[in-house]
Amino acid sequence: MYNSMVIAIMALTNISRIQSFDNYVITEEQIVKICGQKLQSMDINDIKFYGDVYSVDGSNKYVEVHIDDRWMLIDKTNNSIKEDMMYNPYYNLEDNFKVYNPSYIDFTFGFYDEGLFIDALDRDVINFDALASYTNTLSSKTGEYTRISEVGYQTNTKLIDNHFYFENLNHFHGRNMDNSCAVVASQILLGYYDTFINDNIVDEIYDISISEEKISCSQFVQSPGTGRDGSAEIGSVINNDFHDVLLNVADDIGIDTSNGFTGSERTKMIKTYLTDRNIDYDCNYVEGNAYDWVTDAAKSLIKTAINNNRPIVAGGDGHAVLVYGYDDNYVYAHTGWGYVGRTPWSTFEKSVEYTPTATDIIINDHVHSNNYYSTSLNKHLCGCTEISLNSSGTILLDKSDYTTYYRIKFTATSKMYVSLSTLIEEYDTRFLYITSTTTYTYNNDIDPEGEYSNYNACISVAEMDPGDTLEFTVDLSSVPIDTTLNSFTILLETEEV
Repeated sequence: MYNSMVIAIMALTNISRIQSFDNYVITEEQIVKICGQKLQSMDINDIKFYGDVYSVDGSNKYVEVHIDDRWMLIDKTNNSIKEDMMYNPYYNLEDNFKVYNPSYIDFTFGFYDEGLFIDALDRDVINFDALASYTNTLSSKTGEYTRISEVGYQTNTKLIDNHFYFENLNHFHGRNMDNSCAVVASQILLGYYDTFINDNIVDEIYDISISEEKISCSQFVQSPGTGRDGSAEIGSVINNDFHDVLLNVADDIGIDTSNGFTGSERTKMIKTYLTDRNIDYDCNYVEGNAYDWVTDAAKSLIKTAINNNRPIVAGGDGHAVLVYGYDDNYVYAHTGWGYVGRTPWSTFEKSVEYTPTATDIIINDHVHSNNYYSTSLNKHLCGCTEISLNSSGTILLDKSDYTTYYRIKFTATSKMYVSLSTLIEEYDTRFLYITSTTTYTYNNDIDPEGEYSNYNACISVAEMDPGDTLEFTVDLSSVPIDTTLNSFTILLETEEV
């Protein structure tokens, strides 16, 4: 493929007139429509076209446009602006074969020079084999994933409680190359379970723990991971150690990893790894045989896992991803390419080349994790401290070394008033952090006779509308670390208005 791309290299020179590229013609009217306010009162002759920019699959898809001090990259297929910056990343490269990679994997702006692909920004040589492997994967995959940052979630989307983990994971996972998307999706799943369910799943030497000035896991900007694909930040070092551990597991049980994984091979790799780690688990999986895809078994298993608050590894159209949500039209997943995206349900339907697969892992034992560290609280936060409530009631919590801080979220289902109280047997909490857009006031009338004199806090929350949330964090650090906390109660009472 790249040989044909090289043959297609043309000597491009700066021009300052409307120009055709591979039968692509753009008019003055279209320029004004595309650029809008950016054009302002500028004369059309001030617009300069700097030539073609190719996609990673060799398509002549983009064109550079300069307007005054702005540099833009326009997608010829729909006349949309793909990049709009104050500098030209291809500066002084007018005569080179230029490549743009919108998926931001390995590089964003590149060019070809004397047999090498080079990153246009740092001028480092791009790993040719890795780029070719990645491009081949793209060309063979028909399922497309649109970034959630661009489209958001639909109102009826069903997400697991800790979906923020995947949204904030970014590039803290293994590198997705050489047909290893099943490995990347599996390590994301295992990293999630290591953080929220059982800290023994991933050895500490492979954990990438996160320290931030936050008081709950969902507030962290970055999620803990199990590797780094080199794109999390400029100059970051690739860390594929845990990725390679899983590959070695696959090799040891006789899986030929050079051509990717079938659903059953991926499942066998995960199960073997967990068994070797002495982790108690259950597993449901769809192998992709004829009966499975005729009955839409993969789609059914995806929904079952999400409905039971579990992420799931699923394969569709030749690519494996970590799914954490769905709605009537889309499946929401961490793509393994450093971002979360949505794809139509059709991705997990039978296609000419591929049959859909799914691997649902259930971890049975909980071991508190230390992957999140709050610098403001000087404590580790286990993911199990994230508690969501959809109705009023009494919540009993336990305490251990890492579950010192509990974050509770209540969502109003109707127009209501809410009263909140906390009670601890023998001990008082030192802090009750309240975060809410709804106004609240301390209310001494909740316990007028002092019946519950050892309540730490009694709070009356003002009127809440449907969908309003109340979030609070309880600090149990005053309870001695060697003390078993037998009774910690949160009483949340609601009264419809």
